Amino acid sequence: MKKIYFFIASLFVFSCSNDETANKTDEKLTGELTARVTRTLISEIPREELIAFTGDDIKSFNIKTGEIVFTGLTVEDVRARVSNSTKLTFYFDGKPLFESTSIETGVSSYMYNNLIFTWFEDNFYLADGYPLALDGDAHLPNNARQERDENAQKRAAEWDKFVKFLRDAGKTVE
Repeated sequence: MKKIYFFIASLFVFSCSNDETANKTDEKLTGELTARVTRTLISEIPREELIAFTGDDIKSFNIKTGEIVFTGLTVEDVRARVSNSTKLTFYFDGKPLFESTSIETGVSSYMYNNLIFTWFEDNFYLADGYPLALDGDAHLPNNARQERDENAQKRAAEWDKFVKFLRDAGKTVE
């Protein structure tokens, strides 16, 4: 008889803990999203971090294309803030979320297979690599897609948090 009571009590505790977990994932993710650039002042001298933009500056983020549309910031504002910078790091509540290893102007001849921040004309993108599309580019190495996919998997949890934050704030385009 004690085993039955223990079994029922265990089911109840397990059921409650699952409900709590489910509620946590359904809760809105709130906090502060900040993107900071690291600028090199002069080689061999410590670098300076400046705020490029915050979550409040983002009007929308297109999940499929990676396009970021800003509100309250002009194209020139964003370009001025990120130009001459070596990297863009995203922070959530003051803790690093993920780092864009490169800031590209959209006319680079270099190839990157990791997270980048780039722009073409008046559009800004957060993408898994540069050039943005690998399809039909015969001159690119065969392993580029695999390397990009592997790098994306390494930051999947952080990416999910970034998207959830923007989705909860009503700033995503699906």
